[in-house]
Amino acid sequence: MDVYFQWPNLQNEAVGDGYCHGLSKQIAILADGRVVPCCLDSEGEMELGNLHATNLGKILATKRSCDIVQGFARNIAHEELCQKCSYKDRFNKEVAP
Repeated sequence: MDVYFQWPNLQNEAVGDGYCHGLSKQIAILADGRVVPCCLDSEGEMELGNLHATNLGKILATKRSCDIVQGFARNIAHEELCQKCSYKDRFNKEVAP
């Protein structure tokens, strides 16, 4: 068993900032080629680009991608979906079991 979390959804109430491995240690590529920072974003809400149109290096070098990585490094969740995701709580040393 793992720690319970609410699946991220734009309709959720905001959980707030925190650290996440999104784009620093994980990435998701959806079946249609869309690149998102998180495998929990199955709807592609945080689409950073599409591999059918742009190579991964260019997608990861965009301002938005860099803002996500730099934000998490400072415990700031820039994206709305990240603000509404409690999964990142497991990475907070004060909250994690």
